[in-house]
Amino acid sequence: MFFRCMLSIMEDSFVNMISRKQKLEKSIKTLEKRMEREKKEYDELCIAIDVMQRFGVQVDESGSATQEGIPATIGDMALEILKEYPDGLTASQILKEIQDRWKPELVRTSLSPPLSRLKEKELIEYIDSNAHWRIPKNEESSSAVTLEPSGNFDQGDDYDEDEIPF
Repeated sequence: MFFRCMLSIMEDSFVNMISRKQKLEKSIKTLEKRMEREKKEYDELCIAIDVMQRFGVQVDESGSATQEGIPATIGDMALEILKEYPDGLTASQILKEIQDRWKPELVRTSLSPPLSRLKEKELIEYIDSNAHWRIPKNEESSSAVTLEPSGNFDQGDDYDEDEIPF
């Protein structure tokens, strides 16, 4: 009887061990499939990162992706665009240019704060009359330069052609 009890207990343990082994095998297969999928995703990400780095994409200190030759901030983008339009652009026109060139997902409400900061720093100005933002015109370069000779021609100063004082 003792042996029968022991045999029964051993059979139950054996059955439990077999059952547990089968569950573990199933679990291992599931984990192997998951690991295979994640390894494939990892390999694809490595390829994508390599391609992006070849195009000059980098991650800056803030964790934002930047690309060589592409302005880092919306404000920098606006300045870059306004350099090409001396008479300025409306905010909507600036937005469209940024969307076309660099950030198609940019919304109008994300453009206003950088424009205001650029204005506070006096890097751009807002012209109320036509609702344009522009880079301030340099007073020296926009005004006509007049050169006056140092001598008085009306009083008969004589100068050779190569000595004209201007």
